[in-house]
Amino acid sequence: MTIEETAKYLKLSVATIYKYVSNAAIPVCKKGKRLYFSTSELDNWIKSAKKLTNKETANEIDNFLSRRAA
Repeated sequence: MTIEETAKYLKLSVATIYKYVSNAAIPVCKKGKRLYFSTSELDNWIKSAKKLTNKETANEIDNFLSRRAA
């Protein structure tokens, strides 16, 4: 996808996408002067930024402690 398509896909401005690219915060492929984005890589990027709920965090702590005690 182009940067314009990516901005529309993520519901962000083109300027925000450029900011993420300059900070190496978003997966991108650069060919010459053009930037290209993969929908599957963007989807994984979004999923990796997901924050856990308090319940999910508590469950992870419980699981960790139970494995450690064994």
